[in-house]
Amino acid sequence: MTEQITVRGYVATDPESRNLPDGTVVVTFRLASTPRWFDQQAGSWRDGHAQHHHVLRRG
Repeated sequence: MTEQITVRGYVATDPESRNLPDGTVVVTFRLASTPRWFDQQAGSWRDGHAQHHHVLRRG
């Protein structure tokens, strides 16, 4: 089963590529994402706490 999600953010580390013994290429990196919302009382945008995700892509 394959699941897909979308996370918008910034690549926080240099992507690293490596080959598994069976020839599969794997790329890993960290992604930083900070939720934002508009605070109507303050009249400005607010930032939440940054979330860091470990991303692994097999291809």
